[in-house]
Amino acid sequence: MNRKYRKRKLPKFFFIISLALFLFIGIGYSIINSNLSMQGNVVRKATTWNIGFSNPVFDTGSITSPTPTITNGTTMTMNVSLASPGDIYAFTVDLKNTGSVPALINTLSITELTSEQQNYLRWKVEYEDESTPAVGDLLKAGETKKVHIYLEYKKLRATDLYPTSNVNLTLTITANFVLPEETFNTVTITKNGSTKLIQVSNLEQEVTLTDFPIETTDIVVACNNGVEPSTDTNDKIVLSKIKQDATCRIEPSLASAITNSSTEVTNMSLINNSTYNASINFNNNQDINLNFNGKEYSSVTVSNAAGFVLNSGSKLTIEDKKGTGRLLANLKGINVNSGSSLNIKSGTFERKQDGNTNGGILSTYGGTLNISGGYFKTDETYAIFLSGCSNQTVNISNAYIEATQYATFAIISNSENNVVNIRNSTIKNTHNNGAPVHYQVTQNNSIYLCNNTLIGNYRDIGFTNALVLGKIFYANNNVFIDGTSTPSITNNINNQNVIQSDIACAE
Repeated sequence: MNRKYRKRKLPKFFFIISLALFLFIGIGYSIINSNLSMQGNVVRKATTWNIGFSNPVFDTGSITSPTPTITNGTTMTMNVSLASPGDIYAFTVDLKNTGSVPALINTLSITELTSEQQNYLRWKVEYEDESTPAVGDLLKAGETKKVHIYLEYKKLRATDLYPTSNVNLTLTITANFVLPEETFNTVTITKNGSTKLIQVSNLEQEVTLTDFPIETTDIVVACNNGVEPSTDTNDKIVLSKIKQDATCRIEPSLASAITNSSTEVTNMSLINNSTYNASINFNNNQDINLNFNGKEYSSVTVSNAAGFVLNSGSKLTIEDKKGTGRLLANLKGINVNSGSSLNIKSGTFERKQDGNTNGGILSTYGGTLNISGGYFKTDETYAIFLSGCSNQTVNISNAYIEATQYATFAIISNSENNVVNIRNSTIKNTHNNGAPVHYQVTQNNSIYLCNNTLIGNYRDIGFTNALVLGKIFYANNNVFIDGTSTPSITNNINNQNVIQSDIACAE
């Protein structure tokens, strides 16, 4: 029996949102007077103190009315109406210290949505690097930080989560700045069993470690407490954003860095190009952020080894802040096993051609996969596939995924009851019998395609088995093989499984 999918009429109402950003400036000269007094007389250098907002710029796709009103540079207000699901009010504004002394956030308040409001609203306040403003953040003299304000009325598939009447909501961000008292944090650095202690001033945003120059065998710097490692032009280690005591390790191999790490170690960066010939395993609920840092991590031999294997509740987040790093795999790139999760923000992920038709760049076996950016390419088999997964949600957005064999994205081998959201991405397949999106012997899975470009040399959507029960929903903002908004399908018997619907862009 064919089911009919009908658009459900949504209740008509408005969000009237008063959004206000406040900066309070506490001069706090007493903090520094003790170092500037002589014989009872206070001596101060000539200083200026000026922190404020300027230059709001709306995001593409955002509602552009009203324009934020900035008063005295320190107060920004706006009343926003969100009338329809999918409406977004988002902009970036400069927060600039034009004075001659640094400023420190010593109190910060950002309105939190209730659990009910979180069902239908998305509200974020972030810096340009996607970090969240926090107490202790330093704005140096002359420094500008871009602050991104984002408010979205979500498109939902479960329309019963919408409120049934108009909503009046006040969202505020209040930050209090003071002159910082200079304090020193201890950073413990260990390399090859040798330990160094350094003192880092909170007025320094970064410090270069000259005691431990980078060697060709050094692969990773691992630090806790959010310290971000990188290298300067002289191959010295640079630590930035040190707000509290930190423990860091420099390791001669990626394997030992991960194997020996404790759960407190959260940040790792590739320092040099490196190779692997065995899987690097994340176990025991490890939660690690890995920055490719513009370097390459590649397999040295053709083997069954994946670059990374996630097990036992582990979580791996990968990004490449320099934009030129990549994972290069012979057979498999990353395996995501049951109970673990992989989050990819950016980076390049490629699979070499080796004559082996098994494996893929990303393979999930019951794990959770979220991709919010990156480039993925394979010359054989699948780029990304789900196998043996059940009741999982996979989110892919802002990615470029390409394969020259079989399928680019595939659900195969007894996967069922999964939900896959693919948005704002390009999925390309150039094989004569391949397809960008493919089902093989699977049941009751749903794929939602929103605002993508699907490029297939043979078909846009492929089905290996005519008895597949899964559904593919696509919005008319997708672009398919011949530039139209309608996909080509391998088998006419499966047409009822491919449905054009705006539900593809809902949540």
